[in-house]
Amino acid sequence: LVKDKFITRKDQAVLLSLDDETQITIGPFSSFVVEELLTEKSNRTILNLFYGFVHNKVKKQYGSDRPYIVKTPVAVMGVRGTKFTVEHDSRLRETRVHTFEGVVAMASLKSASTLDRTLSGSIEGALRALNTTTLAVQVKAGQQSRLSPALQTPEPPKPFEKKEFQQNIERRFPTVAPSVLETSSKRGP
Repeated sequence: LVKDKFITRKDQAVLLSLDDETQITIGPFSSFVVEELLTEKSNRTILNLFYGFVHNKVKKQYGSDRPYIVKTPVAVMGVRGTKFTVEHDSRLRETRVHTFEGVVAMASLKSASTLDRTLSGSIEGALRALNTTTLAVQVKAGQQSRLSPALQTPEPPKPFEKKEFQQNIERRFPTVAPSVLETSSKRGP
């Protein structure tokens, strides 16, 4: 599973169930790699979404000493036991996150360079950026945020309209809509 690349096409989806019961649903038209998994040898999980859509149901065993990270070409998100979606539009180079339960910290992948130029673009730099209040935003349940190359930091989190989110998922990602919408109906506005 580690280092495997998943590429989905129209009407395709992949469900990954990890040993800790975390579930990752990769939507249609997506490219995704599991870079690291939490094991006895690794104290973190790192996922890389190159483009497309991924829905995460993360168990609560993750924290600052055991991070669960989702990267895109422009953003990095760190979580601690939560349910959230990440979408990266490769054409616009824009990443969006919607949180249904818990909190997701979001920062620019480039923001680490403001802390230390040697950490720019690295996971270690991204982890530091996620824990720096001036560089990261905390996206709580029922909120969304976005980041594009034109922004230095993610947009301030704001509530999202549940009905609009549901319609967007049904239209754009019908293959994964049932599992995503089941999760979203439990939390959020």
